[in-house]
Amino acid sequence: MTKVETKPCPQCGAVMYHNQGISKKTGKPYENWKCGSCGETEWVSSFPAKPQTPIQQTTKQIGINTMIDLLTNIQKGIDDIKSAIIIPEKGAENDAKIEGNDS
Repeated sequence: MTKVETKPCPQCGAVMYHNQGISKKTGKPYENWKCGSCGETEWVSSFPAKPQTPIQQTTKQIGINTMIDLLTNIQKGIDDIKSAIIIPEKGAENDAKIEGNDS
């Protein structure tokens, strides 16, 4: 016979039952306490996120720096293109001659 873990519900004082297993929907492990009377559920965090290793932190930092460099280079390219475009002054459109056009 399997022993069922129980504890009192903080909401109503009735019995809470311990549940754990693998979710059929997500395939991820779960663990909780559920009250048989009021339905109060307490989720247990028995699968904490692993702390990042220095290598993972360095990789994220390199990724951020690379993105900043990329955006900076893109902006420099946009500025270079803007400076290369010659925009005629207002009213000067009629003064411009097109090479090879004598009209």
